Amino acid sequence: LEEVERELRDAKAAQATRIPYFVSPSQHAGRYVLSYLPGARAKHELFTLTPRGLRFRGQLFPGTEQLIKHLKTTFGRGRGN
Repeated sequence: LEEVERELRDAKAAQATRIPYFVSPSQHAGRYVLSYLPGARAKHELFTLTPRGLRFRGQLFPGTEQLIKHLKTTFGRGRGN
């Protein structure tokens, strides 16, 4: 995760008002890590790839775009803060 955090910090330095996101595989089969940098500290949350979509925070999303859109609209109201 150190390399991911470095990438996030570089992206944040380039555009400080944006929240950079990065998706990477986890060490567990079928699970991935959604990493993002809303402020000074990176957040890392797991999501699961299923035949029906992506399971994140107990909800199912058809793709990563919808998952990240959900994260953006609910930021500050849930886990990862």
